[in-house]
Amino acid sequence: MIDLSQICFLLFLFLKQFYILPSGSFQFGDAFFILSFLFFAIKSRKNKGWGQIILVDKWYLLFTIAAFISNHICYFLYEDMFSLFSGFYLIYNYIVIVVFRAMARNYGFLDKAKWVCRLNLWVQGFLLVSGLGKYRFEHRYIGSFHDPNQMAFFVFSMILIIYLIQRKRKQEKWIYLDILLGALLIFYSKSVGIALGLIIFVGTLLIQKGKRIFLVMAAGLCLGLLLPDKDSYSLFVRMYEKFQVLCSANGVKEILAMRGIDRVWLYPEYLLWGAGDGAYTRFAESRLPFQEIHSTLLQLWFCYGSVPFLFLLKWLYQNLKKVPKMFFGIYAALFVESFFLVNARQPFFWIIILLGTTYIEESRSEQNETKKNMEPNLFSSGYPSRL
Repeated sequence: MIDLSQICFLLFLFLKQFYILPSGSFQFGDAFFILSFLFFAIKSRKNKGWGQIILVDKWYLLFTIAAFISNHICYFLYEDMFSLFSGFYLIYNYIVIVVFRAMARNYGFLDKAKWVCRLNLWVQGFLLVSGLGKYRFEHRYIGSFHDPNQMAFFVFSMILIIYLIQRKRKQEKWIYLDILLGALLIFYSKSVGIALGLIIFVGTLLIQKGKRIFLVMAAGLCLGLLLPDKDSYSLFVRMYEKFQVLCSANGVKEILAMRGIDRVWLYPEYLLWGAGDGAYTRFAESRLPFQEIHSTLLQLWFCYGSVPFLFLLKWLYQNLKKVPKMFFGIYAALFVESFFLVNARQPFFWIIILLGTTYIEESRSEQNETKKNMEPNLFSSGYPSRL
């Protein structure tokens, strides 16, 4: 039977990479997620499982409600429409979490999602090679996006999602080619934060896999050094510049200030009760007075305060506390990269976290099935029948 909710979700997964309207707006791909949610809600209502589905992620729901109220207070105080948009982003991502968690229990859906993610990488690779992809600042590749960090995080997310699904299914075919293509795209985006995450991820794979991933790293490095760029200001140059700043006097503080994290020590009171997301001109002393903090979890803590942030930490802990050691590199890479970029509005950030949880759930169900199969069957040839 055709599952319209899954089909629409897969279309959302594919079309999310095409940014037609300005960043932060409702994109074409988002329409398919809304359709996916509607079909999913109708099906769940028929099965009378709607209430249980909602409460699985009750801690994230509590965080969302508290943050939504905080953003509305911020809007009434400072009349910045962005605060309202931020509140609806939180609700949107909560719905993504609910829908994806339910769908991820289906092996067939995950396999299809894996191939859509792989297709996304090849689409961005085609745009790069064909010259159809766009550039920003005349030298940073953005593909079909509006911002180089958007494109780089999308590519990085696709790699992590593919790897998580393939390890769940005990498959490794094509994953090294995915990493190589993704590394090439990230190289042209010149995103230092995403590159750092990729290095951590590949480094942990090197420890686990040895020679094969070493060859992929060597090939990627050669490509990065040999392939032409639009100018001499390459990713390596940008990384070296960051390293120089880090090694200077007060280097750590300077690096943090460049990401807007200086608000944490300039306005520490907001860590307690929250500033709301928006009206950034309030923070004139910050290095980034017109933008959000470029750090995912710190941005959420600063905007919404300690109590809602504790709700979020509780949800993260419940989802990641029993993730297998072989996935440590994935989540280390994700959180280190996210410390220097704000990814909370991206649904793929939360999907990657959920995939660790579904792995645990599947492992439990497989163990239960194994135990069930090992139980003696009274009707088998090895035991006398009582009939």
